[in-house]
Amino acid sequence: MSKPKCVALVPAKAHSGRLPEKNLRPFVGEKSLLDVKLEQCKASGVFDEIYVSSEADRVAEYATRHAVDFLLRNPKWSSDATPWSEALVGLLDEMPVDDDYSLKVGTYSQ
Repeated sequence: MSKPKCVALVPAKAHSGRLPEKNLRPFVGEKSLLDVKLEQCKASGVFDEIYVSSEADRVAEYATRHAVDFLLRNPKWSSDATPWSEALVGLLDEMPVDDDYSLKVGTYSQ
């Protein structure tokens, strides 16, 4: 049996009720929170694949810039009315991975 893949899923909602586009605003110098998280995932050396999940096409630009995969999220998983536990299960179900993986989910304030 081969070594399982380790896959990261970085959720990045485009909207926030309290702080619009909080994941894309400058956070450390010119870098956004999403930039920082993607750099950390890549620098860790742990992940075979890294996915960014968002309902916003603008987030796809960040994924491209960091050479990671982008998953266009079903908008129902981005609703403030959807509990995070339900959204997470929905996102994991939509990931294009085979049965030979382990999954580490690094979340930050959605």
